[in-house]
Amino acid sequence: MQMSSHDEKLHYTRILLSKKFYLGLLKNEHWAKSHPFYNEVIQNRPVELGTYKIHVNYEMISILEEIVTNSHEGALVHYYLLSKLKALFLTTQICESEKKVGLHNIMKK
Repeated sequence: MQMSSHDEKLHYTRILLSKKFYLGLLKNEHWAKSHPFYNEVIQNRPVELGTYKIHVNYEMISILEEIVTNSHEGALVHYYLLSKLKALFLTTQICESEKKVGLHNIMKK
């Protein structure tokens, strides 16, 4: 990992999901089925830590912040969290596809 300065604080968020929860969360999402990580998990293939790197953008930070500052109560907490996790995974999928399109356009020039 490279940092711009050794004096900079490193902030990170770690989300740990069980395989069962992850697959259950995304099983009805058609966009998830085209994601390589989802396919590795569903096919029971081990995925080494760091294999899939996600470049975080402002939208992802906003979603994470909304998860952390959630003030809902009762059953709403559960459904709110599910919707935000789906939004987070969809946002990563969109960013990756935009990155591929941008790279493809650069290669065409």
